[in-house]
Amino acid sequence: MAPSTARCYTPQESIIRYQQFIETSKERIAEDEKILREYDVEMRRTVGNDPASVRRRTELRIIKKHYNDEIDANKAKIVDYYRKIQELKAHGKEGR
Repeated sequence: MAPSTARCYTPQESIIRYQQFIETSKERIAEDEKILREYDVEMRRTVGNDPASVRRRTELRIIKKHYNDEIDANKAKIVDYYRKIQELKAHGKEGR
């Protein structure tokens, strides 16, 4: 069996990586919120009761739910990353 090429990170490197993950998640949340605002504007413009407008509003609701779910998932990731950072620091593994 060949040796693994996976890299083991020091606790300090792990903290830095978690902080980078947090920043990435925050950026994704900001992007998703921007997209949601754009869909809100489109939803407000789509006011007719014709079948095409009704169908488009239904599509927009589904799309908005997807982005809201993505935002919630990224928020949960941020909480998890902060928890992992605190665990590393609590065990005296902050690498200082």
